[in-house]
Amino acid sequence: MSKTRATDSRAVFDSIRVVDGMSGGESAIWRPNFEHSFEHSPEGVAQRPQGSVAAATIKPMTISELCARFPEIPSELRDEPTLGEFATTFGDLLAVAHKPGNCSTGHDPGNHFYLQLIGPITYFGYGLATRERVIEDMRRLLDTHTADPEGFAASLLPDDTVGVEVSGPDCG
Repeated sequence: MSKTRATDSRAVFDSIRVVDGMSGGESAIWRPNFEHSFEHSPEGVAQRPQGSVAAATIKPMTISELCARFPEIPSELRDEPTLGEFATTFGDLLAVAHKPGNCSTGHDPGNHFYLQLIGPITYFGYGLATRERVIEDMRRLLDTHTADPEGFAASLLPDDTVGVEVSGPDCG
């Protein structure tokens, strides 16, 4: 199996490929690739019409748009300037981010973007983190993006990222 990682975050949005050696019964694992377009998915694998990585365009998001898309963001953070910078900087990733299903056994890029970007913010709402800790986590993500803006999106995707979220057995 290939361990190729994208060094350019646009590659995550522009194209993906199926890793060689997958049999029909296994979940397809997707990797960024400049040679193939997103339109070519394996037979029988449906693509998300909205919220897909390929549908993303680089577009800033406002705090209002972010909080409307993710109502789980605590209202106490909505006046935080760091959240505004976060929404503006990661608008393209947040536009495709979505919460994984309860019995998801394979996470697609949108799931990983949600878990890495929105997940830590929700800890404050559950009382599992302080406001300061959440702001510090957002600042760390912003600093990481600033240090490597071209590779940031790819850094959020582990090697076992699948093209379409996979539900476990007995999940309806």
